[in-house]
Amino acid sequence: MAVLAGECEPVQMTHCINITTYNFTTFPNYLGMQNQVDAANEAGGYKYHEIWTSDCYAYDLEFLVHFIYASLYVFAECSPAYSMDYNDVINCFDLPDSDDPTVCFQNPYQPGKPQVLETKPCKRMGYNVTAFPNLAGQIAEPIALEMVNMIQGIQAATRCYRYSGLFACAVYLPPYSGNQTVPYHVIPPCRSLCEEYRYQCEFFLEIFESPLPENLSCSQLPQSNDTNICIGAKESREPPPVLPCPAGNITCDKNRCIPRDWICDGYQDCRDNSDEKYCALCPADKTKCPPPSSQCIEVTSQCDGRKDCYGGLDELQCVKLEGRVRPGLAQAFNPESKKWEPICSSNWNVSFSELLCKQLGYRKVLVSTYKFSDVFQSAVVDELSTSHPGNLVQQFLKRRSYCPSGMAVYIKCGDIECGERPAYVPSPLRVVGGREVRPGAWPWVVSLHGGPSQNFFCGASLIDEEWVMTAAHCVGGKQTSGGWTLKVGHTRRRSYSQYRLIRHADRIIIHPNFSPYTVDNDIALIHLNEPVQFNDFVRPICLAPKGYIPPLGTRCVAAGWGKHNFKAQVYSRAINQVELEIVNWEYCREALKHADPKPPHNLTRNMMCAGGGLDHDSCSGDSGGPFVCRQNGTADKWFAAGIVSWGVLCATPNVPGVYTTLPNYADWISDVIANHTKSVT
Repeated sequence: MAVLAGECEPVQMTHCINITTYNFTTFPNYLGMQNQVDAANEAGGYKYHEIWTSDCYAYDLEFLVHFIYASLYVFAECSPAYSMDYNDVINCFDLPDSDDPTVCFQNPYQPGKPQVLETKPCKRMGYNVTAFPNLAGQIAEPIALEMVNMIQGIQAATRCYRYSGLFACAVYLPPYSGNQTVPYHVIPPCRSLCEEYRYQCEFFLEIFESPLPENLSCSQLPQSNDTNICIGAKESREPPPVLPCPAGNITCDKNRCIPRDWICDGYQDCRDNSDEKYCALCPADKTKCPPPSSQCIEVTSQCDGRKDCYGGLDELQCVKLEGRVRPGLAQAFNPESKKWEPICSSNWNVSFSELLCKQLGYRKVLVSTYKFSDVFQSAVVDELSTSHPGNLVQQFLKRRSYCPSGMAVYIKCGDIECGERPAYVPSPLRVVGGREVRPGAWPWVVSLHGGPSQNFFCGASLIDEEWVMTAAHCVGGKQTSGGWTLKVGHTRRRSYSQYRLIRHADRIIIHPNFSPYTVDNDIALIHLNEPVQFNDFVRPICLAPKGYIPPLGTRCVAAGWGKHNFKAQVYSRAINQVELEIVNWEYCREALKHADPKPPHNLTRNMMCAGGGLDHDSCSGDSGGPFVCRQNGTADKWFAAGIVSWGVLCATPNVPGVYTTLPNYADWISDVIANHTKSVT
């Protein structure tokens, strides 16, 4: 039965019942609506995200409820936050103004009034009473708690500052002081805590597009060891903790922890080489082959052009081109002195330059020339061996104490050979449900680090000498180049690696149609401040050609330093890989639709799916890394079909992971690279 105008009726809108202190309303309301159905539809038009993230008034949702139900208050403060111009509907000056709650609804906000915290995060800091407004000007716990949770979420993802939680609570849900010595009856963070948090974490706040309040100036905060004046002075001055290595690890280089199974495995993980130096597996005049073989060979057999170890691993990293100091200088490794020596021009010719470029992953020589050398010890082409067939430059070289010509070889190579991994050997060891890989397994995988402490937070892929590809959500709102550190050529994240190259970003390019809300077009390119020099542990990945999608059921590989499972606290110590089958798009959409918990996004045609099996998935920290497939008809040549993008937790049974579909972006990638002047010509 219809309710007559002016007649009371019970409030039936659920969230209004939970918020309001009254149980009855009447119509028409101030917007002219005649019933609760119309009012509810109008209220539902204001998205909760927009309401709760609005800074104009922390009681926005309650404001809308009362507004719709004819109990309007603080009207002028909130009208700019909504698309409707309420001034065309109602004039605030026409409303009554009275302290009598039977005349008009009272503003519930009372500055400085103590409020008991309803939620746990800040209670764990040792207090349970706060007051409003906080330092961001907010006057209610729900929106303040959102900001606390956001900062703690960033901390969980990046480990940027161990007192992030303390800082968040001090800003958004500060302790109640109960006196007038500080503004608003709350105790703010100390200046030093604010400054340290900004220094360590502001890089990541930009990525997650979560800036601190504009009115929060560290310089204007008090500084005192008295916790009744400000909090965090003691904590902000504490040096980083020196923690003992976990069980099963050893210490080297004073502050580096490495697992015991990395000792005497043929790979140098300590800068001082203490993990390999004292291994008594071979006589003093011999050296151990890298795994999986434990064979001992003569030191002079290393880098001599003959493959004595399994997989020819003794012939890796034997030649290279200098990068920064003397760009293009050809060098050969001397296994006896453990030093790199310039290659002498005597007996050298362009055929050797072509061979060296091919050995480093290029198809052709762009420049081959000679320049004066002031280094006496050199690698010289041996005239006696030049007629012997071979495909490794070091097969033709002999160490000499002088260079007859006095000139060294300088080379510039071009036309990259992508998708190859010369340092790869099958690994017997064990992303989620995957296995830990040995150095050299995926030479195009890059780790992204941010901020002054170079905290790891995402993966990426090297696609040529100057460009790295990652997920756009790993870049987020941080589109300036400052603060980025990129590391390529290593698989063991915290160990020393003589093959690792460190670069910085000088340009960030996010796909113009990327949406942080839908994560559609989740791709970005990073231009390096300096080109990398390819070697056996640093190589680029090929990209899938435009329009090519691997057939359903194709087994491809996701690789990265992501967590072993959703509940893990830290990222993996080394790259893990997992094989996943590409699944049908429609099946994936249905699986996501019925997933528990609900997926954070909807599947689009720019996304592909793989996996879905128990304990087989990429996970947090793998984002931005490559999803690669083996090229048909090849034994070990790979191309990137996707970028690790998102999923429902990690390894949720029967729910595939989601990857950016790279073939959709072939033209965009080519255009970006072509429109940016390259350093290598």
